[in-house]
Amino acid sequence: MAATFLGQLRIGSIWRNGISTHELEFAEFCYTGSYTRSQWEDIVWEQKQRGLIPPDRYPLPYAHNDQSRLLRLHAEGKALLVPCMEFFTRCYARSSEVNRILLTYGAEEQDERLMLRESIDSVPGARPIWIPPYTTDADAHFLAQLRYDAEMSKKLKDFSAQLDQELLASKNNVAFLAFGPWYYGPAKLKVQGVPLNNGDFLALRIVGYSLPEDYPVHALRVHKETDTEGELSRFPRPRREVHEIAEGQTIAATQELGADQDTDIHVVNDPGIEILNTPAPVTTETVRRDRNGRTIRTPSAPSSCSAPGEAGGTGKGVASLQVKSEVSSPSEGAVHALWAGLVYLQEANLGLIRSVAWCTPSYTFRSPPDPPETGFRLPNLKSPRRLQEIRKTRAWLHRSGLSSARSVFVFRIQTPRFTGYFFEVQRAVREGKKDNGATEFVEDSYCGLVAIPKDNGDLSRWLDAIFEAISWQCGIMKNVLPHIKSITSYQAYYQRTKRDGDTLEGQATAFNALSKLGIINLKYSKIDGIHDVG
Repeated sequence: MAATFLGQLRIGSIWRNGISTHELEFAEFCYTGSYTRSQWEDIVWEQKQRGLIPPDRYPLPYAHNDQSRLLRLHAEGKALLVPCMEFFTRCYARSSEVNRILLTYGAEEQDERLMLRESIDSVPGARPIWIPPYTTDADAHFLAQLRYDAEMSKKLKDFSAQLDQELLASKNNVAFLAFGPWYYGPAKLKVQGVPLNNGDFLALRIVGYSLPEDYPVHALRVHKETDTEGELSRFPRPRREVHEIAEGQTIAATQELGADQDTDIHVVNDPGIEILNTPAPVTTETVRRDRNGRTIRTPSAPSSCSAPGEAGGTGKGVASLQVKSEVSSPSEGAVHALWAGLVYLQEANLGLIRSVAWCTPSYTFRSPPDPPETGFRLPNLKSPRRLQEIRKTRAWLHRSGLSSARSVFVFRIQTPRFTGYFFEVQRAVREGKKDNGATEFVEDSYCGLVAIPKDNGDLSRWLDAIFEAISWQCGIMKNVLPHIKSITSYQAYYQRTKRDGDTLEGQATAFNALSKLGIINLKYSKIDGIHDVG
């Protein structure tokens, strides 16, 4: 299988007629530790974790010859086990082209294709790099490590040679490479997988990771412009336009043929991944360069399918296929802001609000200072819902820019008169640019929901019913209200707001949400007077 497809064929994905329709649900685990060399090792699971996969339940094709490698990360006496191939696919470059180059070419060719030895002006206080063609700005930290960290660069550039050696020695034409961390320092991973009986955790999917925090990066991308003067080139050039394949759209792909040099380029998104820390800042700049001479541009040749890898030749009707994954900052920015606002206002109104807590997926509650870590995964719709509704909801739940299926966070407040609940859907996050060229992340905008149960019955059943309504209405809380009236004594939606001089970002939104519940004489801040919202 082409390396380009690794991010599409995820563990637990369910395929039908060449299309992934569902994913198995796994438990989630968050790792906080370090990538210092003493904190991790790569192991051959058959030698060190032989009982990990019972052969009677899941027979492996190579039996005792299986040399599959696991990355074992240590933290607090326990271990997180991650398949090395999953770590490579999800924690190396966001562009499949960078990863393909690392596995395909020798060190000199890698330097040329990734522009690692291209001369570049120094930038005070930052590591300047070039962003190669067909790659993404999200790879800036990874490319900077390749350019400036000699020890790590040598290790990463050796993968292609290791791959050749493994394939030559293999009886089954299969290679097992030891992909490990590509930088040293503090590390975080958010994974989905299976808890083991000994307290360790086997990761099957990585949905979030951390990036280096030490050196800022200044990334330059070349934009070539055709000369308006000079001698006309004898050879026309195809336009080769780049087409982003829209969410929910499918294209035919092949590994039997190579892409043509004169067809368009199709870009497909792997599942998004969440950035769990605040990495060193990245600024970007576009450098314009003129081509030598004037060039006639011709329309791209038609294509009936796409293929990954090197483009060569013409006439096959095969477009180039590029794959990348969107990155996001912690996708609960608005959620965490609301939580901080609720905690702040509870401390300012101890007589009116007795407690604030967030609900875990096991239906238990945790109080400050513990911040909300995970939400409830929202359900897919099932029959008797209409097929069109089921498909619409599925697309919303798995939208690009989310690290995994969309979830909802639940907060609880307790007052002398009632117990109320807040619902905040997880936002998809997309990368944008500030005016100064710096990268920023922009969240979807959604209203929140407040509700009070009609009775003191089974909380889990009540929450599940509300989750079903939120999925059905794709997070539009105004539309959710009519569908939960029978199970709530009060329900309302609230908008995100802000005021000049706020102590916290979510302070005004939290005040607005509490006001919707009818709490009167609520203080807006710990130092201000009383603001009557009755």
